[in-house]
Amino acid sequence: MFRSLLVPILFIGNLFLSCADKSIPIIYEGKPARLVIYGVSDHSIRVVLKPQSFTGEFGYTPALLDRDYGPPILELEAIGSEVTRVHGSLQINVSPDPLQVQVHRQDGSLVQELTFTDQEGIAFILDDKPIFGLGEGGPLPGDTMIWDRAIIEYDRRGRYFNMQPRWQRDIYGSRNPVPMLVGPGSYGLFVAHPWVEVDLSDREQGRLI
Repeated sequence: MFRSLLVPILFIGNLFLSCADKSIPIIYEGKPARLVIYGVSDHSIRVVLKPQSFTGEFGYTPALLDRDYGPPILELEAIGSEVTRVHGSLQINVSPDPLQVQVHRQDGSLVQELTFTDQEGIAFILDDKPIFGLGEGGPLPGDTMIWDRAIIEYDRRGRYFNMQPRWQRDIYGSRNPVPMLVGPGSYGLFVAHPWVEVDLSDREQGRLI
């Protein structure tokens, strides 16, 4: 298990919070885990959830260039109550049971909320705006579809994406999935993980599986 999210458009010293009397260890997929949050820019963060046994800073991904993020904004192996940190234009709140990361703007409005659950992956909030991204190509057309009259899928809401690449010749061309989602004017999410499936079938909550 290794979860790493780069949160662009969203999302001072090395800070490590040790276990207090009322704190409970962070457990994910049955293993002791560590939540680490790094600053990327004044408007973005990188959220990493990894087993404590994993000694590296990040899991390998060819999708991102290696870079020095500097000391973490926040590092947790246990949590009992909400923890708040400010980074650039963002306020970051981490709360337990279930483990949740909320990102707010300076005016207090919510940018995005990530909820880590063992059974259902990482949940995030959907609003009434379109969701763009997820790479090149669209749904697999049916045999009766006339390709030059097909409606292009820009808004990705409303269905499940298994993120399987494939070749096809219709109006979409080949399917080349990329786990990057953009909510215009609100947030962006990129999953730096070897594999992820994306469920946008619910109207209010998306899931990274």
